[in-house]
Amino acid sequence: MRIYAALMHELLEEAVDLTDEEFGHLCRMLLQYSSGQEVEAPKGNERYLWPRVRNQENRHQASYDNIARKRSAAGKLGAQKRWGQANDSNCSYTYAEDEANTDAENEANTDTIPNADIDNNTQPNLLPSVDSEPTYNQQPFSCAPLPPNESYYY
Repeated sequence: MRIYAALMHELLEEAVDLTDEEFGHLCRMLLQYSSGQEVEAPKGNERYLWPRVRNQENRHQASYDNIARKRSAAGKLGAQKRWGQANDSNCSYTYAEDEANTDAENEANTDTIPNADIDNNTQPNLLPSVDSEPTYNQQPFSCAPLPPNESYYY
């Protein structure tokens, strides 16, 4: 269910003959109807616009439900393609294995960061010194992909 009601701008033109009280009552009825609450019968001139506003809200709700259903199906299909079957009995991968592998990889890769002092949590100096002449053709940071055997982040 949506958390809003569709109130089209064209309703301003159609409801030009309604008083502010009648227009407010029509808007309150729309909000109550769209949230699933019980709606009292229209009393004044808003009774002429209520069927149109209600039907329009029904069409918007149906469109929203259709889009939500399609996105849900696409998400489930994408998850199934990425992770395989959602049935836990078919899974051969556990989070405990992942955590153990991650810890072992982190311990093995502690000295792969060049020019970094890990004990003091300092980063390598990639910027040119202040005393040097500025060069506009050099990049202070390389955006090239990492070699396949190194997996560190800055």
